Amino acid sequence: MRETPFVKQIRGVLEVAGAFVVKTHGGPIVSGLPDLVICYQGAYIVMEVKRPDRPRKGTALQEYTLGQVRDAGGWAGVVNDIQQVHDLLLAWPFVCRYCLGRLVPLEGGGLWCHACGNNGGHNVYRGDE
Repeated sequence: MRETPFVKQIRGVLEVAGAFVVKTHGGPIVSGLPDLVICYQGAYIVMEVKRPDRPRKGTALQEYTLGQVRDAGGWAGVVNDIQQVHDLLLAWPFVCRYCLGRLVPLEGGGLWCHACGNNGGHNVYRGDE
């Protein structure tokens, strides 16, 4: 599958779930900007979309930009599988800020991400506590 129809498919899934989604358009002025900028349940999320047959990593500049979003408190990651988007929506708000993977609680407390193996960054439960 080419990237453009895949981006449209992801955008459709997110919009049906109630997200506000903007597709960015690359070029020399905005190089490194992620493909999709999303607002979902009050959270800022960006996604760099890669074709399903490509590695799940962005260029150095894209990874730097994703890191800046995480440092500012947003969720950011590279997506190359529509299931990742469904998992993000199902697991919300327990989603890793590093890779957008699902976070699971650990027995001794804290959270762990199955996808990248870390604690999900400074993710905080945002529901009724």
